[in-house]
Amino acid sequence: MDFYKVAFLLGAFICTGLRADQPHNAAGSLCEMSKVDIVMLVDGSESIYSREFHTMKAFISQVVQNLPIGPNQVQIGVTQFSTYSKTELDLNSHDNKQTMLQAIDAMQHMKGLTHMGRGLDHVLKHNFQPSAGMRPDSKKKVVLITDGDSSDWTEIPAQNLKDSGIEIYVIGVGHHVTNRLRTIASEDTENHLYLFSTYQSFYDAAFNISRNLCHDATNLEKQGLQADQTNSTGFTGAHRLV
Repeated sequence: MDFYKVAFLLGAFICTGLRADQPHNAAGSLCEMSKVDIVMLVDGSESIYSREFHTMKAFISQVVQNLPIGPNQVQIGVTQFSTYSKTELDLNSHDNKQTMLQAIDAMQHMKGLTHMGRGLDHVLKHNFQPSAGMRPDSKKKVVLITDGDSSDWTEIPAQNLKDSGIEIYVIGVGHHVTNRLRTIASEDTENHLYLFSTYQSFYDAAFNISRNLCHDATNLEKQGLQADQTNSTGFTGAHRLV
């Protein structure tokens, strides 16, 4: 099964089988009634190959297509980090999926160093702000995707996010990730830290990560999802640190 099929299945799982153009209802999605502000913090350093960066963009786009995006539902922002950090999408940059997808597709690979700490600091100071679309009554979450260790210090920026009530999810891909990622992730590492040897093995966790992003966001009644759905994409071999 190729990446695009898996990314589509991710969105389909999130919305329990609904297409993006179909009307949603209260039973249609894990996030259907949730107010969640999610910032994807994407590694754009030079160690990321162009095809891998393209895969990151395509993956985020497929997730957007299948999430209930809106001012009273899920908002997604994107920041890319390398030597410096750049906001690609604020939480309130787009009010429709078409322009959001166009903005994601237009992202240019920055290349440079892996200043992860600077990226975390940027997210707190620039993305999680009312002027950038942050809602006071939303759950706030960062999803850090990286292929390696940081070139700068991460402890204080990560703690500042946590102290502000922001959950940090960390996804490390490849053979150069280190245990430092454990200190960046929120305390419950079983649900917040994922390490994989390849990009393909990352896909196996797509449903789990999506479900965790929506977990306890509102009083939405869970739909009795079974644990065996976690692996229904058909991939195996994901390496998860717990």
